[in-house]
This record gives sequence, C-alpha cells and structure tokens, in this order.
Amino acid sequence: MTPYDARLSALHEKLLRKRQLCAERNELNAQLSQLQETERRLRSIRTAEQEDVDKLQRVSLSSLFYSIVSQKEEKLAKEQAEAYAAAVKHDAAIQQCRTVEQSLLSVETELQTLSTTEREYEETLAQKAEALKTADPARGAALCRMEDRLSALAAQAKELTEAERAGQEVLQKLYAVSSTLDSAEGWGTWDLFGGGLITDLAKYSKLDEAQSRINELQSDLNRYRAELADVMLQADIQVDIGDFLRFADYFFDDVFSSWAVLDCIRNTAQQAASARQKVLQIQDRLSAARAQLEQETAALDQQHRTLVLEG
Repeated sequence: MTPYDARLSALHEKLLRKRQLCAERNELNAQLSQLQETERRLRSIRTAEQEDVDKLQRVSLSSLFYSIVSQKEEKLAKEQAEAYAAAVKHDAAIQQCRTVEQSLLSVETELQTLSTTEREYEETLAQKAEALKTADPARGAALCRMEDRLSALAAQAKELTEAERAGQEVLQKLYAVSSTLDSAEGWGTWDLFGGGLITDLAKYSKLDEAQSRINELQSDLNRYRAELADVMLQADIQVDIGDFLRFADYFFDDVFSSWAVLDCIRNTAQQAASARQKVLQIQDRLSAARAQLEQETAALDQQHRTLVLEG
C-alpha cells in the first residue's frame, strides 16, 4: 500500500457521503416545493374562513338576518369551528415547511464542508499516478498512453461542444427568419387583394427585418462551417433572400409584381426551412458523436483510475 491509498480511501468515503447528501437535498427540495404549495392553498382557505367569521361578528344585513331567525350563534359557532380547523391545518403546514427547511440547511452546511472533495481526490490520484510512473515504469508507460488519449478526447469534446453551440445559434436565427417571413407573406397576401399603403409599409418592414436577420444568419453560418471543419464535418447551407423584387413592386404595383414578391418570399422561406432541416440533422450527428466520445472517455478514465488505485 502506498502512502496515498489511505487518503484516497478516506476521500472516497467523503465522495460517497456527498452523493448521498446531494440526493437527499434533491428530495428535500421536492418536498419543500410541494409543502409550500400546500401552505399557500391552506393560507387562502384560512383567510376565507376567518373572513366568514368576521362578517358574522360585524353588524351587517346578513348578521341581522341570522339574529332575526335565531341562527346567528349557531352559524357563528360553525364558522368559528371551520376557521379554527383551517388555522390548525395551515399552522401544521407552516411547521412542516420549517422542518424541511431546517433539514435542508443542515444538508447544505455539511455539503459545504465537502465542497473540495472531488478536487482533493483528483489531486491525490494524480500524485499517486506520478509516483507510480517512477516506481513502476511499465505501469507508468500505460498510464501515460491513457492520459494522452484522454487529453485528445477532451480536445475533441471541446470542439464538438463549440460546434453544437454554434449550431444552436444558427437554429435560433433560422427560426426567427422563418417567423419574419411568415409575417411578410401574410402582409404580402393582404397586399395582393388591395391592402394599400399601410399594408405595403408593414410588408416591407417585415422584409427589411428578414433581410437584416439573414445577414446576421450568414455570419453565424460561416462560423458554424468553421466549427464543423474542426470536427471533420462539412455542411452545404446557403440562404439567399435576394431583393424580393422590391423595385418592381414599388414602381409596377399590379397583381403580377405582387405575385412575384410573394413567390420570392415563399421561395426564401422554403430555403430557410431546408437549411433548418440540414442543421438539425448535423446537430443530431454532433450529439451522437459527443455521446460516443463521452462513453469512450468514461471507460478510459475508469481504466486509468483502476490502474492507479491497484498500483
């Protein structure tokens, strides 16, 4: 047994305790959320019941009515009993919330003392690995090969993550472009049936917005292509909005030019939808590649740890 083994064993026990506490915290948070909802509901009931009592105790038409028919005391007693029952239930819910909150505080306090456990464990494991490389050259060489591979896997994972993030930004822009084009198509259809100046202004406002968003999208697509090149994936994605035959629609305002603008909007919307589908497919491939990479990393990391711990 090396000098590191006792410390690794003690840290392992702390890690197990931390996992247990994290699970307990999750359960307590779920309980607290449910209890707080119950407390709010019971508080509302308690308030309503007390208002019923207060109404009978005040001089009012309903109070006089019950006095006349000799039912006020009976009604008041009933309302007071209901108000008391509601108060008891509400107080119990408050106490349950406080109990869970205290348990959560205790768990959080203990977790705070274990906040550096993972780092300490990894540092101790790394120290033992370095010691083994000197004491056992064969084992050390195997450890070095594993560490080189883990380093390469980490670099690949970083590139995949960056590519996925760039893809998400592209998708957001594509959805925004499609939404704007849908709106422009709506105004364009209205304009086709004689919408007038206001319709023209609204349509071209949406077209300007779409053009601006597609200009931004092209920049994001270029960055996405660069990220995909880093992970050896290629994407042929292009969205070109054109000028929407704007000149013709302004100066030859008739059904033919309006149809042409509308057709251009629809064609561009189809391109955006096609691009979106391509990006979604690429994102699926990136996600699958990252999942495979994570599996290989986890397996290799476990082999590395086992080799160190058994040394």
